[in-house]
Amino acid sequence: MEASRWAANAAVAALLCGCFSPDDPPLGADTDDASSTGTDASGPPSGSGPESSGSTSTDPGTTNPTATDPTDTDPTDPTDPTDTDPTDPTTTGPTTTGPTETGPEPACGDGAATADELCLDVTPNSLTVPPGPVDVALGDLSSNGLLDIAVIAIGGMPNQENRFVVLEADGVGGFVEEHNLAIASAAGRVRLADLDQDDDLDAVVNGNDLIRLRNQGSFFNASVVLSNVFGNSFDLSDVFIADLNGDDIMDIAYTEAYGRGWLAGVLSNGNWQSATENNFPGPGEGASGMAAAALSAGDDIDALMFNQYSSGSIALVNDGSGSFTPGPSLSLCPGNVSGVRYGEIADFNDDGFGDVVVSCMDGDGAVSLGEAGGFAAPIPLPLAGAFKPSVADLDGDGDPDVLLTSRTLDRAVMFINDGSGGFELSDIQFMAPGPVWGAVAGDVNDDGAMDVVVISNDGASDPGRVDVYTAEP
Repeated sequence: MEASRWAANAAVAALLCGCFSPDDPPLGADTDDASSTGTDASGPPSGSGPESSGSTSTDPGTTNPTATDPTDTDPTDPTDPTDTDPTDPTTTGPTTTGPTETGPEPACGDGAATADELCLDVTPNSLTVPPGPVDVALGDLSSNGLLDIAVIAIGGMPNQENRFVVLEADGVGGFVEEHNLAIASAAGRVRLADLDQDDDLDAVVNGNDLIRLRNQGSFFNASVVLSNVFGNSFDLSDVFIADLNGDDIMDIAYTEAYGRGWLAGVLSNGNWQSATENNFPGPGEGASGMAAAALSAGDDIDALMFNQYSSGSIALVNDGSGSFTPGPSLSLCPGNVSGVRYGEIADFNDDGFGDVVVSCMDGDGAVSLGEAGGFAAPIPLPLAGAFKPSVADLDGDGDPDVLLTSRTLDRAVMFINDGSGGFELSDIQFMAPGPVWGAVAGDVNDDGAMDVVVISNDGASDPGRVDVYTAEP
């Protein structure tokens, strides 16, 4: 890629999935091992998420204790309920940057959602789903104006089916199971988009195959395998949906774990119209998450490919037609030695450049701010066993914040953006009875304030859990 092209289109950013070994332990096993070299693919079943190599933190919490005490707010020691200082995680890397928030206390409970309020109830509405939930997404799947919860669960025991579950919102923070479908293969990511242009959200899940679930308003059609357009199946790492060629039709792009390829399909009415296999070398075997966003001052959807074994992520620049050119290798974790699990894109400091937040294979998260020519040095987000980030304006001040999960510490935490790309760890944390595989934020009860949804499981055969933390502005 020409240097001028990269300089003009500076920053791209990042997203999820890809655990690839057929010898993976069952769900609920402790897969975080700080001694991992990246050659022992441990974690959930094939296709269910990036390999978990653990944190280099010396914190005793990295041995995956069960964290069930909601009074414990220290993300480095879930077993000590007397330690309530969330600003001293003592994980790898320096503490977070950015000033401590000042000003009047938020007026929680007055019924009005205003800037800088964090009014989340720490007692969740807990729901059960099939064993092994590994990803969650929010979307209006019932077309009634409310956000529903979509979960994929991969079992974890022999003969357990992989399931796609929709929990439909009732508008006041409650949910009822509306769909519970078997899917063809183990999956690690669920994405929602209107693929067939009928004004409702369809679902795509990835695992050993790429699977489409078509929403027909009151029901979902049986899953359709999409990846066989290339003549075979892949162990897929991650997938995203976006309009890659500017024709107002959603397209699908995904990475495969072992083929080191980038594959983008152009869709028509939800089916493959054409597909392009850009089989140039990616970051190498172990491709994990990916993310998509427009470059600065551009409208084309570009992407980042991550690798769980290598510190080098790769930028992919879209020419506007859905064809991509690989850019330079990028180091997005502190120390430039760690691979990346998952990542997300946002403009954290409102400068027009795309920034990226990632979870690093050696523990903790990190934010890299985009700038002319690439990215600035990563800023650590300390959290032992950091697993999956998501982005949302959690405090309503107009700046994107970070919601970060930890499978090791059995929780999700919030890093609040100060508007300039500095982050402060919130003292509100979302505890779970087992490893937290994903968390997303959205206004599920339509009151103008962000709510948080957390998925976890505490064993291979036990039901999965969905915790809905409702804001009380």
